[in-house]
Amino acid sequence: NNATTCEDKLVIESMINHLKCSNSFGNPSSSHLIGIKARDLIDEAREQVRSSINASYKNEIIFTSGGTESNNLAIQGILKFNLNKVQHIITSPFEHPSIENILKYLQNSNKNIQISFVKVD
Repeated sequence: NNATTCEDKLVIESMINHLKCSNSFGNPSSSHLIGIKARDLIDEAREQVRSSINASYKNEIIFTSGGTESNNLAIQGILKFNLNKVQHIITSPFEHPSIENILKYLQNSNKNIQISFVKVD
């Protein structure tokens, strides 16, 4: 979901149902029953996503707080995996600010990362 997109009705109904009825509001890292229930629901959601996109393992599915965190995680993960190689990234001025910001930060902090911003006519 994008910040400018309405939630699907099925998503809203499911969220309301869980928040009202299932005591699923606990901290999923807790060891008490409500926390364990919340963790189970997250694991169930992770499995549903894994199955719907045919991922091999549920640990391939990572939930984040939003677009900025997702962009940072993806870009840093790819670049750190290839840390010893020179990386040349080409991007455009149309990207989300979180992408431009992390790319500039990484370029300034690592001599092996080169960023090119294409110009648009």
